[in-house]
Amino acid sequence: MKKLIRRASEIPVLGKNSGGLLKRLTSETLLPRFRREIDDALDRMWRKLSSHGFGPSRPWPAVDIGEDGEAFHVHVDAPGVDPKNMEVEISGNMLTIRGSRQSEFSEKKGGLQRRERVAGSFYRSIGLPTYVDASKVQARYNDGVLSIQIPKLPGKGPKRIAITT
Repeated sequence: MKKLIRRASEIPVLGKNSGGLLKRLTSETLLPRFRREIDDALDRMWRKLSSHGFGPSRPWPAVDIGEDGEAFHVHVDAPGVDPKNMEVEISGNMLTIRGSRQSEFSEKKGGLQRRERVAGSFYRSIGLPTYVDASKVQARYNDGVLSIQIPKLPGKGPKRIAITT
């Protein structure tokens, strides 16, 4: 009857310079090596993806939205993006921001050594909790930040309904 292997430490493996003897890997050597291999593979994958404009799931560009009684205030971090390459659109209560940033280096020219800055197109669509006055929206770009002031429509906000029994 064959023995059932229940743990990684029970897997027989030929060892280096063992003279043909079987060597058993222990969990102390197998698991750290496996973890290193997985970490290295994931690092290589993220580097490859980020060099093509992809990266971790964090949205780009970063957006902050504030609100007071009169308007929504939106700040978009977009350093290095030419304002001519950005577009802001309001439709109902939906704010859409589009744009693109070109890479300053070309891999074909041999000038790129490391890429950490995101280049390429972006598209953010954000639902606002109330309807806004699209005719009075103002957008300004200064020091790498796009600031958008979006006035609310008076009387068009959410209405709370009383429930009777």
